[in-house]
Amino acid sequence: MPGSHQILRACTIAVLPWAPWTVSAQDYPGLEIEAELAFQSEKTVGNRDRRKISDSFTQLEAGIGLSFTEALAARAILKFEPVRSTTSSRFLDDQGLWIEELYLDYQGEWGGLSAGKFNPRFGTAWDRLSDLFQKSFAADYERTEALGAGVTLKTGTADWGSHELGAALFRFDNTFLSNSAFARPKFGNDDTERVKRNRERFGGPGNTGGLDSFTVILEGGDFPGLDGLGYHLGHSRLARGVSEAKVERGYVGALRWAFDAGQGMTLTPLVELAHLRHAGGSAEHATYLTTALEVGWQDWRLVAARTSRHMDEPADGSGTFGYDYTDSLLSLLAAYTFDFGLEASVAWKRERVEGASLLQAIGFRLSYGLTF
Repeated sequence: MPGSHQILRACTIAVLPWAPWTVSAQDYPGLEIEAELAFQSEKTVGNRDRRKISDSFTQLEAGIGLSFTEALAARAILKFEPVRSTTSSRFLDDQGLWIEELYLDYQGEWGGLSAGKFNPRFGTAWDRLSDLFQKSFAADYERTEALGAGVTLKTGTADWGSHELGAALFRFDNTFLSNSAFARPKFGNDDTERVKRNRERFGGPGNTGGLDSFTVILEGGDFPGLDGLGYHLGHSRLARGVSEAKVERGYVGALRWAFDAGQGMTLTPLVELAHLRHAGGSAEHATYLTTALEVGWQDWRLVAARTSRHMDEPADGSGTFGYDYTDSLLSLLAAYTFDFGLEASVAWKRERVEGASLLQAIGFRLSYGLTF
């Protein structure tokens, strides 16, 4: 398990080697680097077995862009974070480093094209909510580490707002690019959240040998008279892997509206509904409903969020538990951003999983963004 000195070394390796070659945006080729480094600590304060578990870890996301022209660039995302779940207290352990995205990207006035390893868009709640307790349920339908290609088409008018249609054809990465460094969990272990190297024989929806999965999204905003209102609609199909009996199909719709409430305050409600038919390639169906309200005032953010996850099992009792159940995640978060860019957050959550076990936890998070 890596200690704190190894964590710092990994963060340095991920960011610093590119810094000396950074050039101004008008020069080509030009290099741009954006990185977010975070430290998070959380502790269970109540659950049914009365165990108090603490977990402290770092997260690093480094985005690297090499621009060949104003429109054409190569882009990469490096991730460094825990790759194992925990059932006992830990501090800066079980952290892995891997390439999450590596692709060529072309962007024009009409839209864009991309090809390589990338994250297909599907849903928004997992992106807009905080890593501190709020996004864990919505992350069930986040699509990451796909190999393939995508296209976007953009349009906009003064009367109808701005809109973007996107589509991606892919399979999940099971090549050497899925390898990770430092912590490298094995496939099949109970605590493995991200396997050290994915392979097609491991199975899983979308983990195939061909480009037979896809996502299609339509999103937009800038409506006249409705400043701050945006929408997102999406459909996905994940092909059967070697261990699945069903194709997983997903549907998602979201609305988000950021508006001025006066006195320097902004209110941003969010609602997102997602449905996975044959979730995980099984006979079960999963429905997620996320509602959230963010209040912004000066350098403060207050966010209340709730996500429910309803599991609809087969009527013949052949599912995991033999009956339908609903999980729930309720969280409250307060965040303050200092003048020099550091954001400090504290949060509380109450979580019920598998329709039974109830857990409460508190935590804090420090995050800082860098641009080179």
